Amino acid sequence: MTLPAAAQAAGSSATAKKAKKAGRYAKKAKKAYRRGDYDDAIAAFELAHDANADPKHLFNIGRCHEKKGELFRAMEFVQRYVEQVTDESEKEDAAELHAILRKRLLKAYGELLLESDPDESGVRLEGEDGEVRRMKTPVATWLPAGTWKVRIAAPDLQPWEGKLVIVIGETLAQEVELKAVAAPPEEPEPEPEPEPKPEAVAEAEPKSSPPAPRRRRSSPSGSAPSAPRRLKATGGASITLKLRIAPDGDTFKTRFPKKATLAECVARLTGSILPLQAGLSGRFTHGWRLGPEKGPLSGDTLVETQKEDSLLILHPVLAQESVVEIQVKDDDAPHRFRAPVCNVLPAATVVDHLVRWLGLDAGNWVLSAGDRSLGPCELLEELDLESDPLVMRRAGKDR
Repeated sequence: MTLPAAAQAAGSSATAKKAKKAGRYAKKAKKAYRRGDYDDAIAAFELAHDANADPKHLFNIGRCHEKKGELFRAMEFVQRYVEQVTDESEKEDAAELHAILRKRLLKAYGELLLESDPDESGVRLEGEDGEVRRMKTPVATWLPAGTWKVRIAAPDLQPWEGKLVIVIGETLAQEVELKAVAAPPEEPEPEPEPEPKPEAVAEAEPKSSPPAPRRRRSSPSGSAPSAPRRLKATGGASITLKLRIAPDGDTFKTRFPKKATLAECVARLTGSILPLQAGLSGRFTHGWRLGPEKGPLSGDTLVETQKEDSLLILHPVLAQESVVEIQVKDDDAPHRFRAPVCNVLPAATVVDHLVRWLGLDAGNWVLSAGDRSLGPCELLEELDLESDPLVMRRAGKDR
């Protein structure tokens, strides 16, 4: 069946518009790439790919990640390009680049290939330094050398736990089969006792009947899952709040100290009631902030500003990475540089990373931008890092 000429013309016109739109974005991306602004280049190439799904945009995104030193991401996009491109010579060139990237990674990391039966099982990796990564099988990732604790779990199956040793330059492949939870052994029915023979007894004076045994309340079997556990308030007066996980999650009650901040409340819920969402690369996909239905409140808002039994919403915050200026104001070792940061990281995590990375003395450090300072549990999301640099200084020092 042949389409009418008018329909063919409309289709080719739409295709031409998409290609033209993609070309504009690609032109902006190439300019950003030439001036070394690789984040803007990645964003523009992604828009070009959204407008017109040409595999070459994937290859260009991979090269941008390579320039940023993000070899994991570079390999990911180059591999997608290899899988989609049809020209054999271009496919060979891209496969060669993929192999080069892999060799560079093997000089600093080890590769972990992890499969499970069933697929899509949850994986938790914990390194020697306490770093935790969460993902789902099958896993193909790169890890620093050392011993990693591994836990693989799936519903209604017995979790698998073990330790894997990652060696620089080597690939470790592991296959795990999760087994069904063993049912408890059935207790044999007791054999009936023989009936006692009747014996003649002398009549005794009647005694008062013993008190009836107190009935014990038994828990019903097969009951519905219990609500999320309550978190105990620690010290001082506390208040009950109703919380709902957005957009359509369950509503539950819990108590918090009145002097706690909303950011501290979220930190206490994360990992128990709130899931830690991470992608295959181990990076967080989103964080959480508390506030009314119209939107989250500032993380330094105190619980005591809320009424008893008032409803607050746990709003998800989409993780976004951007390159910002970072200033470390220290008399002994001042630093100033640009680096990528994720907006859903709490201030304490960023401070800990910078202190270890720069070899600074541990102490009471504070993060700020402009006139806004963050508490340890508050997210970078609350700072305006587009207008102001991210400043780390010792508490009590002037800005």
